[in-house]
Amino acid sequence: MDELVQDRIVHIEGRLSIRVGEKPIVLVEKIEYLDKKQKANASAEATAVFGASEKKEEKIPNVYLKFNLDDKSLVDLIGEVVSCYQGKCPVMVQHNKKLYNLGLKANPSNSFVAEISEIIGGENIKII
Repeated sequence: MDELVQDRIVHIEGRLSIRVGEKPIVLVEKIEYLDKKQKANASAEATAVFGASEKKEEKIPNVYLKFNLDDKSLVDLIGEVVSCYQGKCPVMVQHNKKLYNLGLKANPSNSFVAEISEIIGGENIKII
C-alpha cells in the first residue's frame, strides 16, 4: 500500500469542520490519486491512512446568541446577517434568562461568527 507522498496530485473528498476558537480542519473521507495507475487503490489507502472506514452521522449544532430582543434594530440587523449565511443550524437567542428560537437557520462559518461578533461581541455567540 502506498503512503501519501509530497508533490503527488490527489483528489480529496471530505467535510470542513469549523469550531469557534479553533482552526478549521478537513475531515477526509476519500482520497483519489489523479495518476491512473494509483486511482484504483485510492479509497483503500484513504481508509488505511486516515481511518475513514465509516461515515459518521453529522450532528447539526445550534447557534446560540445573547442579545436584547427588545432592540428592534438589533434584531433586524442580526436577521440580515443570518439571512446572508443561510444553512442548517438553528439560531437560538438568550434574552432575560429565556431561550428563544428565531426560526432562522445559519451556516456558522468563520465569516458569520466574525460578523455577529462585531455586532454583539464574541462572548455572546456559541456554537454547540
